[in-house]
Amino acid sequence: MIMRKKLGWKIVKGAVLGMMLSTAAAAGAWADTLTPITFNPGGSNPSLTDLQDSTFKADNFIVGDYAVAHISNTTGAFDESGYLKFTQAQLGSDFIHPAGFNDTPGDGSYALYIFFNANGSLNSFQGNTANGSTYSGSFSSLSYQLYGDPGNNDQFQATLSGLTPAQPPAGDVLLGSGGLLPHGTNNVTLTFGNNGPIPGAAVDLTFSLSPGEQGFITSPNTSKFAIELLSSFINNPGVSKFQSVDGTTTLAINGGGGQIATAATRIHVPEPASLALIGSGLLGLGMVRSRRKCA
Repeated sequence: MIMRKKLGWKIVKGAVLGMMLSTAAAAGAWADTLTPITFNPGGSNPSLTDLQDSTFKADNFIVGDYAVAHISNTTGAFDESGYLKFTQAQLGSDFIHPAGFNDTPGDGSYALYIFFNANGSLNSFQGNTANGSTYSGSFSSLSYQLYGDPGNNDQFQATLSGLTPAQPPAGDVLLGSGGLLPHGTNNVTLTFGNNGPIPGAAVDLTFSLSPGEQGFITSPNTSKFAIELLSSFINNPGVSKFQSVDGTTTLAINGGGGQIATAATRIHVPEPASLALIGSGLLGLGMVRSRRKCA
């Protein structure tokens, strides 16, 4: 649920963080909550690009998903880590191409991605991967970081052996981070079909810019608007593989997809007059208590 006093990002992903919905359907469902955000890759610290005008406005991003999860065949507990690379940007129903964004690797080009780690559990999962088996659950913890890749040189891959690279490359710029939003949406699903596993999820997340990175988002003012991520991912059959060995089912999603949409709401800050009223009220309460003691 989007809180109207916060700035939110909706992530839609094709991994264990994923929902089965189309790009157009998802954008339509969120139309009343989207708020364009103005990004300035040249304003990050260090700068992601040296192009003179890299600023752009978007309210939705298409992403590629590369993730690996390990699920206990006894308890259904799982851990997952992965990358979500931003592949396309949208403003309303139109796809846009910001200057330098995912251009041919080299000077002036850059990329954006999320690196995440999560834990959770799937109810009633005991290693049964038969066709038609469906499970649901939730995340118990999730943390992520938003990175910029100056030069657009990073390549991601997820196999049953693990992630490549295992950690974000040195030299990438940490733009922000976040975790699970308390009392927010938090659902995980996993279905096994003819073409392999189909993982899915919807989860709401917090977001904060890293220190010194206020120049990366120029509008709305992040000192007056908080940021959330409300996430959900598309996962097409055939992009995921699995194997069960020694009591653990390993799931690899290599090239799933999804979206990240944005919504903005203002942080409520009491006006000075309101604060003065609160202060006078506390002072009055103190005087009453003092008189009672004297009495």
